[in-house]
Amino acid sequence: AKVANITPDAKLLVGHLMLYDPAWIAMKKAAKSLGKISQINYTALKGPSIKEGTVLQDAGPHPIYLFMDLLGKPKKIFARKGRFDNIELTLEFDRGISGVADIGTVYTERKRGITITGEKGKLILGEFVNPRQLLLIDQNDKPKPLSFPIEKSPLELEILEFAKCIRGKTPKVPLSSGIQVVKLIALAEKSLYIFLK
Repeated sequence: AKVANITPDAKLLVGHLMLYDPAWIAMKKAAKSLGKISQINYTALKGPSIKEGTVLQDAGPHPIYLFMDLLGKPKKIFARKGRFDNIELTLEFDRGISGVADIGTVYTERKRGITITGEKGKLILGEFVNPRQLLLIDQNDKPKPLSFPIEKSPLELEILEFAKCIRGKTPKVPLSSGIQVVKLIALAEKSLYIFLK
């Protein structure tokens, strides 16, 4: 789509909300202790019903930009249809690392979470415990809770970032990031059609 009245030097901040989540920021930092990462999993099942677009267009951007924040640009992306309207979205990265997301609006229970698996253990961010928990699981399956700030929500932090950009700061998530995610969603939807054919 054509964007009107945007000058070449205009600053645009893309709303990749979860990149501002203090839990995700702590998880990304702690991932360095895992050694070589083999996989990252993202689950968002039994989400809100979608009035416009597809499950991939609505829920797909979140795991894509999180995976890229941790692992860089993917080499390959594809999607497969699951039960109900659920989609399994897979991204393949360098060094044999994969990112797998299970997304959809229909499921037996509401599920949310992120897991990063490495050679020295794994990190789990659970969404349905109060308060939220970030756990480091070592090679002996021993869990260790990790702390992260809870004073401000991701939305508050994103709004503060937007205010700083108005005052001159370079956006943390520029327009190029949003365009890249949209292109990857389009490729995933094309692959989904091929698998269903």
